[in-house]
Amino acid sequence: GSSSTVKMINREFAGIPVLSRGSRFSFALLKGINLTFEKGKKYLILGKSGCGKSTLLGVLLGKCRPYNGIVQCDGNDLEECEITDLCAVIQQNVYILNRSIRENIKLYKSFSDEEIKKVLSVCGLDDLEMEENSLELSGGQKQRISIARAIIRKKPILLIDEGTSAVDTATSNKIEEELLKKKNITIITISHKIQPELMKKYDEIIYLEQGNVVEQGNYNELMKRKGKVYTVLQTQQLVVTK
Repeated sequence: GSSSTVKMINREFAGIPVLSRGSRFSFALLKGINLTFEKGKKYLILGKSGCGKSTLLGVLLGKCRPYNGIVQCDGNDLEECEITDLCAVIQQNVYILNRSIRENIKLYKSFSDEEIKKVLSVCGLDDLEMEENSLELSGGQKQRISIARAIIRKKPILLIDEGTSAVDTATSNKIEEELLKKKNITIITISHKIQPELMKKYDEIIYLEQGNVVEQGNYNELMKRKGKVYTVLQTQQLVVTK
């Protein structure tokens, strides 16, 4: 019903040890995680490689099992929700068909050329012809095709896992700013890029370390606290004092 499309993850992750697979001994990849993601808000998940960022995204998508704890969407267990109907995912590795840009964005769904042109513009690809073969595109352009696919479907939740890692910084920032302006979309972004000007635009920043949430809050709160995120920014000489 309509309620399932208006709220993101409405309850919480209560202590989810997501078990490592392919290992003789199981161990927790996420520990004591307790988070709520609200409709329309923008969340940035930061942390070093291997800290559990992508695992958390996998949990949200119902891909990481078994786990101990509760994962709910709009008050229902995640297993009972058609979470893929609510979410669009932008990932680092993009699957591209040996077909035109138009077909790669549509992926067998029906969208008008006008709709396709609009999302290409948002992604900085308005200089490309829709008939062009997508395999000839650069890595950064292919990632932007992935972003266009996600935007055009107008799903209420957008999950971004290093989705602009192959795109130059200026273009990446422009795309991210455009996405963050969309009021009715819940956005959860995973990134290794720490940029104060973009961080300020998120409602909440979550910093993970060894599977634990060590700090969370908006940019101003984290700067006042002078904790982990402040220290990381200071180390990289990125603290903005204004």
